[in-house]
Amino acid sequence: MALFSISAFAEDCEKQPNMGAVRACLENKSASGFETQYGALMNVLNRKKLNEAANALKESQTAWLEYRNTTCRYTYHIAVSGNTNGYPQDFQTNCIVDFDSSREKILTRYIKSCEKSKTGCDLK
Repeated sequence: MALFSISAFAEDCEKQPNMGAVRACLENKSASGFETQYGALMNVLNRKKLNEAANALKESQTAWLEYRNTTCRYTYHIAVSGNTNGYPQDFQTNCIVDFDSSREKILTRYIKSCEKSKTGCDLK
């Protein structure tokens, strides 16, 4: 098995018929976590009528996805050019899963901060 990040969904993904499908499964499952939290935070911001914050979050999400994707392509190309004792695609998938997990945690923290406050968000 590859060097995939530890996650609750890895076991389900390992049942896929080939490594390409395993990687796709891991990436899809990791994305669903941050996408759920992104949607939840957007709902909180919209409910509180924090329109500028919602627009900034949308811009942030777009920029973050581009940053994640270009960074993880970079790890793939480093793995291709080096002696990594593994498959370059695995390094790219690990990178994506790591980024997704971090984004999910950050968005979750902001949701909790926004839900504490009756108006606005308390980011303390």
